[in-house]
Amino acid sequence: MVRCLILTGLVALLTSTVVWAKQPMTGTTSGINVSLDLRTLSQAKDEIFDQIISFIDDVKIPDVQLKGNKGYLIENSFHLSQNNKLVNFYNDVSNNAVVFEADNLSATFHCGHFKLKEGFVQAKGHADVDLQRLKLQVGIGFTTQKLLDGRILPAITTVDVQFMISEQDIQVHLHGNVWSEFAGSFISFFKGPMIKLIETSNQKAITLALPTAVNAAIANTNGSMQFIDQYWMVNIITAAKPQISLDSISLGVKGLFFDQRIGDYDRVRFPPMPYKNNTHLDTLQLHISMQSLDSFFESYLDVHAGQGWYNETQLPHPLDFTLTTQDLNIMLPGMVPTYGKNKQVKLEYKVEDFGDFRSRFAKPYMIATATVNLRFWVVKAPGDEELAVELNLYNITNKVFLNEKPDLRMSLMIGEFRLHGVEVVDSRIGMLNPNTIRLKLNTVNSVIVTLTNIIL
Repeated sequence: MVRCLILTGLVALLTSTVVWAKQPMTGTTSGINVSLDLRTLSQAKDEIFDQIISFIDDVKIPDVQLKGNKGYLIENSFHLSQNNKLVNFYNDVSNNAVVFEADNLSATFHCGHFKLKEGFVQAKGHADVDLQRLKLQVGIGFTTQKLLDGRILPAITTVDVQFMISEQDIQVHLHGNVWSEFAGSFISFFKGPMIKLIETSNQKAITLALPTAVNAAIANTNGSMQFIDQYWMVNIITAAKPQISLDSISLGVKGLFFDQRIGDYDRVRFPPMPYKNNTHLDTLQLHISMQSLDSFFESYLDVHAGQGWYNETQLPHPLDFTLTTQDLNIMLPGMVPTYGKNKQVKLEYKVEDFGDFRSRFAKPYMIATATVNLRFWVVKAPGDEELAVELNLYNITNKVFLNEKPDLRMSLMIGEFRLHGVEVVDSRIGMLNPNTIRLKLNTVNSVIVTLTNIIL
């Protein structure tokens, strides 16, 4: 249910912007601040309202015993239709809530067995009632809840709850040995006490069951949610309750990513960040701290290991060639003398570290550093491969761009590569000069950037 409420609220996003926050501005001490325009959220109002209705769909109505042993109505049920509804949506700043309202709902009531008694005469049967033009109004207020260990999570309450049945839009269908006199008595009773009971039962279901279920689901996350892949988690602990303003809803969360098998970060200091930049017209704004970005890539490497092989079949022309000893001999002299010309070389890579993000305000990129391990395997004969060279590339400076795709997904792109340190871990082709390797790699940085972006 929580996932549905969150996702449906984002279904109709028009556009988005991501601001890398390190500038001194007021805000909460959270790793990620989100601001969503209420006009965008309103585009998902029908889907969210359907989720609310699900809490009172087929609600059980208590059995009714008439006074003076005049009869009973038992096995009662009520079903609210989701068809032909027109949902209104607006904010309630005073209650820190958003309100959903529909006044053209329809419903059915079923009584499985009733008995009416007048003197020595009685009627028995079952009843069906069609109800039109019902009004349902539900306000979802935003607050927080505290776990047993003191951590704080988002939570909801219900406010402005109204459920009203129109007495003028009711059709009663009685089945059984019912005389016309009893039919009138049943209709009068239904329009009076029975309507009040139905209204009370539904309001109670919304007021109690809805926040109880949602808050329990949030609490059961234990403060973190799975992010895309197994074991990859993001912390959703919050420092303050979500805020409803005249035009947006804002929320700040810890926003640190981690490998579930390793565990979350204990203590991290975040810079102050805003929720929303009013000079931007974007309907969704994310202010992301450098600490959250560092945790994102660090945990990604924890979960996915960050290793692989150079595969020419995945590269565009003219990069789709087989790597050979002849190609590498300029950077790694000794390849050809040791193994001969045009021997195939397989390149194994592993990203050991990627992070230490730095940014400048209003710049579309970030600066990050990386450490990569490279292994060059020479194919001496089919099935016979030998590790010729192993290198560690240290302090690789990258200019990193995040681009938005049409489906609102973000893609990572490397715009610049600059290598500052090389370590020769192992060499079977003789002594190698780390500084020469560094200079050679920096002269072909455009090729390296292209290869890296294809891998990403």
